[in-house]
Amino acid sequence: MKLKIAHFLLICLLSFSASFAQSSLSKSASAKNTETSQNSTFRYYYYPNLQAYYDKQTDLYLFRVNKQWITADSFPENYGGYSLYNNHRVKIDDYDGDDIIELLPIHKVQYPYNSKGRLNKEDS
Repeated sequence: MKLKIAHFLLICLLSFSASFAQSSLSKSASAKNTETSQNSTFRYYYYPNLQAYYDKQTDLYLFRVNKQWITADSFPENYGGYSLYNNHRVKIDDYDGDDIIELLPIHKVQYPYNSKGRLNKEDS
């Protein structure tokens, strides 16, 4: 009798573990920063005060120096007097292609420069 109870409890425990693992797996898959309406993966941040981007996929920043677009793993020191630790950036979740800089004119209008370094509440 004790053996049957032990088997029953083991089966219940395994069933619970399997369902918990499946639940965790589906949560992590859904946490994959995808925009379902646009069918694109979240890839870029836009820094309005710098008119620059950060590409999560390549882990590189895209910014202009002397009218040339540069990619680097960090901004130059004191680039535009801006601190990344302020977190004044906008998530670009409607584009995941490779030529984000083509959208700069749109993003400049959509997320305008603010000399105080702050975004509107609806932008962040």
